[in-house]
Amino acid sequence: LWVRLCWISLSKGTPAARHLPAQHRRDLWGSGTGPRGFSQSLPPNETSPPGWTPPQAQNSRLMAKMGGLTRALALLLALPLASSLSLRAPFKQGADGQLEEWSVAGSTVITDAYLRLTPAEAGHEGSIWSKAAMPHSEWEIEIQFKVTGARYLGGDGFVLWLTEDREKFGGTFGNQEDFKGLGLVFDTYDNDGRRDNPSIMAVSSDGSLRFDHDTDGGSSRLVNAMCKVNFRNPRTPVQVKVRYQHGALTVAFDTRGQKSYQDCFTVSADTLHMPSKYYVGMTAHTGQVADNHDIYSLTVTDLSP
Repeated sequence: LWVRLCWISLSKGTPAARHLPAQHRRDLWGSGTGPRGFSQSLPPNETSPPGWTPPQAQNSRLMAKMGGLTRALALLLALPLASSLSLRAPFKQGADGQLEEWSVAGSTVITDAYLRLTPAEAGHEGSIWSKAAMPHSEWEIEIQFKVTGARYLGGDGFVLWLTEDREKFGGTFGNQEDFKGLGLVFDTYDNDGRRDNPSIMAVSSDGSLRFDHDTDGGSSRLVNAMCKVNFRNPRTPVQVKVRYQHGALTVAFDTRGQKSYQDCFTVSADTLHMPSKYYVGMTAHTGQVADNHDIYSLTVTDLSP
């Protein structure tokens, strides 16, 4: 369509040329004689009409505009595209109580502005799971969330999952214990008393590994895949980027909502148990101490070569 519009524009000429008297119309193609034999030079002793621009200048301006459009189009085509798995406000609940591309279960509540996985009340589990599997071999996931509750203590946490199975409740922050795939854990409560919570960590399993809550995942998380981040009770939604590309998993965070990310960790993809087909999910759990776990957006971007 864009190429066709440019062809029509060239073939019909510019507005200034179309409104010239017949004796002054000139060919815009840059040749000495137009398709109908018009010379590009004015007749002897004849002056240009008011507002008339020589055809060479008109042609140069038109081609300059076309060049700018071409560059803009090329830049747009080069941008990575957000996947259909992405979640953004306003969230619209269907007649079946679900989202269009996502399944909602447990204590999860859908509002216009966010998805609340759990309220700040003890003994709740909530989840959201993509209905379709991840379609990209390399990707980036950006989430925006808030974890809010009592000033000092909260719990237990939530997880961003990429697993073979979906919608199976269990003891790992609301997901099954024998999961196959990857989990990015946002662990709030300090079970082992080491004062290294709240924290973000990565766990990966082929179905045989269990998350050790007593040690806050110490024996089950990936080596060098943890950072301490105070993501509770922020003024604005916390932003986290998870990138799976070029044989590595990289996690970065921004607790101020200013798109100024700090590195959390990077691990080799060789240490991950990634199934050939996996779904995207988020689950949360509250114990005796509890937080609101609110998801404001989840954006999946295709980075595949």
